[in-house]
Amino acid sequence: MGKITAKTKFADIQKLPGIEPFKDFILRGDFWIGDILPHLTPDYFTGRGEDIVYGLNKLNEQGEKGVKPIFLYESPYDDKRKATVNIIPFSVEGGEKRPYALVIPGGGFYSTYSTTEGFPIAAKLNEMGYSAFILSHQIGGVGLMPRPLEDVSEALKYIDSHAAELHASPHDYFALGFSAGAVVDALWGTKEAGYEKYGQARPRALFTVYGPINKRKNPSTNQRAAEENMIRCYGIFPDGMEIEGITTKPLYADDLVDADYPPSYIAGCMDDELVSPNHWYGLKEALDKAGVPAVLDIGEQGKHGFGLGTGTSMEGWLERAVIFMNEQQPE
Repeated sequence: MGKITAKTKFADIQKLPGIEPFKDFILRGDFWIGDILPHLTPDYFTGRGEDIVYGLNKLNEQGEKGVKPIFLYESPYDDKRKATVNIIPFSVEGGEKRPYALVIPGGGFYSTYSTTEGFPIAAKLNEMGYSAFILSHQIGGVGLMPRPLEDVSEALKYIDSHAAELHASPHDYFALGFSAGAVVDALWGTKEAGYEKYGQARPRALFTVYGPINKRKNPSTNQRAAEENMIRCYGIFPDGMEIEGITTKPLYADDLVDADYPPSYIAGCMDDELVSPNHWYGLKEALDKAGVPAVLDIGEQGKHGFGLGTGTSMEGWLERAVIFMNEQQPE
């Protein structure tokens, strides 16, 4: 079998030698991919089918070179959710001369959408000369926070301590988060909940993409999804019920922003069916008040989950975000 195409059945993709090491993580909650690659429709998925194929072909190339998922916690696990936490490296020769990227896909804290928000993003960053690492953080259950932030810290520790073999510049990175991953990404930029709390280097920039940043101030377009996220993240139920030992205090990045928050590129679409653009306006307002360099890039059409944005009004956002980052701190 040659290149993966939009007509390739997922059952055949799984048989590829290069894909085999990653088969448990391609569908880590991506239930809607399955065997439906041939049925991706332009009216909903826009360019996602093209981007999915692009990312899977790059993943296959990585596997053929001997790349495998790197698990961040050793067995026995004190929590079974740690068993599958890993990073998938997309390293490039010369990447050690530039900052590396930590990519945090979304998935509502119950899944990981690496097919749209991981593999294609890392592949594009590789084309631009950056080593990238896709994080599959802890998911599932109730009251998940702050476990995903702990996983970010563990990922950075691993990459920095293996920088030479991974073609990464130690302690020099930027982070990209999508949807639920954008919640993690935005919080990582704060001192109270993120990088300083865990003793890590401050990221040189954050790319925060269609994230539900503050559910208290900015109601989501899809209220049910917002309520489910509050249960998963903090153990807080719509009726206010809390669970002793599980419920935690909600953390909102825009409430925790200060002048040391990393420069930020915020992206999303007006036709997002899950998250109101008010979330992104609110984060931008907080950053402006703190004097933090920030760009708000909102397109008209692309819906939630546009990933690279091919075929939407957000096409090219990743290239624009990298330009923004380098304007703040040249490589």
